[in-house]
Amino acid sequence: MKLCYFDDNTNFGDALNATVFPALMPDFFDGNPDVSFFGIGSLFGLNVLENSPAKKKIIFSTGYGKYGAQPRLDGSHEIVCVRGPLTAEHLGLDKSVAVADGALLLHHFKFAAPAKQHAFSYMPHWQSEDRFDWAGLCAASGYHYISPLWNPDVVIDQILKSEVLLTEAMHGAIVADTLRTPWIPVKCYNNISEFKWRDWANSVKVDFDFVRMPALYNATGEAAKAVQSKTKGLLGRRAARLLATAYVKYHGSFKAASVERQFSGLRSSRPRLSKEGVVKSLADELMHRLEKVKTQYGAVLDDSGNGKGLP
Repeated sequence: MKLCYFDDNTNFGDALNATVFPALMPDFFDGNPDVSFFGIGSLFGLNVLENSPAKKKIIFSTGYGKYGAQPRLDGSHEIVCVRGPLTAEHLGLDKSVAVADGALLLHHFKFAAPAKQHAFSYMPHWQSEDRFDWAGLCAASGYHYISPLWNPDVVIDQILKSEVLLTEAMHGAIVADTLRTPWIPVKCYNNISEFKWRDWANSVKVDFDFVRMPALYNATGEAAKAVQSKTKGLLGRRAARLLATAYVKYHGSFKAASVERQFSGLRSSRPRLSKEGVVKSLADELMHRLEKVKTQYGAVLDDSGNGKGLP
């Protein structure tokens, strides 16, 4: 069996697949692509799932993000569970398959309880890192910075060491909630999918509203894209780049200062945290369904871990 996920970069949410599933299913994944296991991530509609040649596609806690192609399900898909009720509804699946994001399985991991070192930490969406110096802004605001592109073990450790996590990265919130670190959801850029956030939040029975912050840019290339988008492509490349340079200077002074003030004000905001019993119940259900997958497809592997094909 092959473990499949979006691996074009080291984004925390996607990288969690390699942390969670091999640890809970040792010697299970042998790389045989005939049977593929799709886990954490908004994979419905993305090439990694939609164009998979696998004869059997096991869907475990996968979600839909309202981007990519319209998902197509056929007899090759075995739906064990999906991330939440919105994914199930969009795909026309029975409500019973809506469980939770697979990152809740971290509830069953034995993490040390480190001392809290950071009163407030901030974690952006992985695409936001190239748009602005969020680490520098955090330093100026007295916030600890957590990169969504760091090694997952490091990110988890830093979340555990934080008293409150402000996060634009959904899996920052999911892992924080699972490991009992209160969190505040932030949205700076329009590419952040509210649909998938609410899909997960509904599964853990948490109501929330995003704290909206200005979209900041200090990378001229990214700023030029923003200018082109706002002017609907009416400007040429040179004009767009000149305007983007001015745009960056504006963001680096006035708008960044306003975000610093907003960061300061958020220290008095009420963070979110689901009920511990809800997380435990969902994590137990995920583990129960994972055990069924292990039992059903264990025959795919022999004692040496070599694939034998479909059971």
